[in-house]
Amino acid sequence: MYEKILVPLDGSELAENTALPYVESVAGAFDSEIILTNVTGLSEIDLGRLYSTYLDGVARKLEAELEAIGKRPRVGWEVLSGKPAEEILKAADRNKANLIVLSSAGRSGPGRWVLGAVATKLLRASSLPILLIKAREEAEAAKPFQSILVPLDGSPEAEVVLPHVASLATKIGSRVTIFEAIDMASLGPTEFAGYSESAVRGLEATVTKYVCGIRDQLKGQGLTGECTAEKAIGPAADEIVDYAEKHDIDLIAMATHGRSGVKRWVFGSVAEKVLHAVHIPILLVRVQK
Repeated sequence: MYEKILVPLDGSELAENTALPYVESVAGAFDSEIILTNVTGLSEIDLGRLYSTYLDGVARKLEAELEAIGKRPRVGWEVLSGKPAEEILKAADRNKANLIVLSSAGRSGPGRWVLGAVATKLLRASSLPILLIKAREEAEAAKPFQSILVPLDGSPEAEVVLPHVASLATKIGSRVTIFEAIDMASLGPTEFAGYSESAVRGLEATVTKYVCGIRDQLKGQGLTGECTAEKAIGPAADEIVDYAEKHDIDLIAMATHGRSGVKRWVFGSVAEKVLHAVHIPILLVRVQK
């Protein structure tokens, strides 16, 4: 699924140490080709040689680490010039990348582009799945996605993430939790008042049947690892974050928008709230219109 992975770097150790352990994990599992990239501003083209040296060093380090775990690494790199988000998208298209992996923040090197701002633009514009790693000042060992939380909203649009989850979980041996939150308050006081206790129980039963059905669907498609189904009542973003924190989740995989059968919330806004609230990696898959 991830034959080619594009990895934008801004020249900072923070971004490098944050993203690359996860790149190694995914590339090692999928035997992926890795393309490292950096974008210099138009007024800083003379820094191209500096960044070429930097990316070449990072590539050699990645190759050595992948070889050490018995993989045959394929790591390339390219230095681009222009507006970072635009050039990264062009590079992804040109290289036929299947996944973009980047840190959500970094410290600017001589090129002075802010990786966090670039990440925001890419999330809005890229049609490719993006694995966003939350940057921390103190680097820590990357977990190999042992536990994946998959928030859904009952819509086919949100289910676009499922093939990615199945592939990752099968390759890495992850535990998967299918999850849906029932946000009764979002119905509004008038609508909510019309729900009797038995109606609420019926709604819960419908959601339970749905998440269990998705779980069984994944197992039927060959997922051999542990897969469970869970639900919660409350605001979607809050419940997703709460579940992830309480159950040692190390990857959240979700679509960037969808439409709930329970309420008409935009999944993109939920993804954005989750993104800002958690400190674990998030795989975001764009719903194609």
